[in-house]
Amino acid sequence: MKFSIILPTYNVSAYVKKAILSVLEQQGTYGDFELLIIDDESTDGTWELVKSFSYDNRVKMYRLSHRGLGAARNFGISKAKGNYILYLDGDDEFDSRLLSILQSRISTESPDMLIFSWQRIDINGAVDSSLYGGPAISDMWTACWNKCYKRSILSNLVFPEGINYEDVGYAIHARLNAISLVHEPSAIYYHRTRPDGISRRRQTLSNRLDVLIGLEGILTRTNELEIQQVALKIILQHLNRSVYRREMINNNDLTRLQMFCEKHGLFSVKPDEPSLGMVNRACLTAGLKIKSVRALHAGLRLKHYIKRGIRR
Repeated sequence: MKFSIILPTYNVSAYVKKAILSVLEQQGTYGDFELLIIDDESTDGTWELVKSFSYDNRVKMYRLSHRGLGAARNFGISKAKGNYILYLDGDDEFDSRLLSILQSRISTESPDMLIFSWQRIDINGAVDSSLYGGPAISDMWTACWNKCYKRSILSNLVFPEGINYEDVGYAIHARLNAISLVHEPSAIYYHRTRPDGISRRRQTLSNRLDVLIGLEGILTRTNELEIQQVALKIILQHLNRSVYRREMINNNDLTRLQMFCEKHGLFSVKPDEPSLGMVNRACLTAGLKIKSVRALHAGLRLKHYIKRGIRR
């Protein structure tokens, strides 16, 4: 079997049918795939919608006792039989050409990993024109879903369980494992942005710092500058969101962040200006003292900012 597509679901009844059909209605005749749906004990009718596809022998369905997204994906991997692994979120969609394009690239190039471009769609299905997902580590996107992985490069990888942002680090590990890589510039994956999505809803900085768990494994594995820059960018993005949305930020969060950055030498890494600019604007919007904002432009940058603490 060529492809195993792992689709975890949890309370996505408004979107899951489209997600499933986007796989089953791929262009051409593609019987050489399996769709593994792992429902994480949904309570909104998602599981009933999933079961309505039991007529299709390409669909394998399982239900877990609410163990989280990481556990659902790990379970899917344990059941997968394909030579290549793909991930699809329960509220996202494949382009109808996805398997056809990947099949063609694999037949001619036999890569360990394929990265493909993607576009955002809103809750009504409108597609944003911007494309994301390049071949370099710095712009490939850290999510697991805009990639196709040869099974062999995932043999030593698992998703952390019971945390938020469980896939931060997974795709980078796979990228480092891959000897051969190809990039498909066509946007063949559609990622839905929802107001209640984990990256958009209001939470706490402590919740957001779950990203450090995935980054820890990557930074322990390698101290390459490009990896450090990606890690710092991710940290700044989450700090930006926390400040901008006036989420709870306490001294323990800042101490944890400071220790992490010191351990992995991130204070010596200059963040890119777009990331820094986002944090600056968020600080001003949240009413932080101007000295705190100026500290971001100083030589110490993030280090100075963290040590000063959040002053509202």
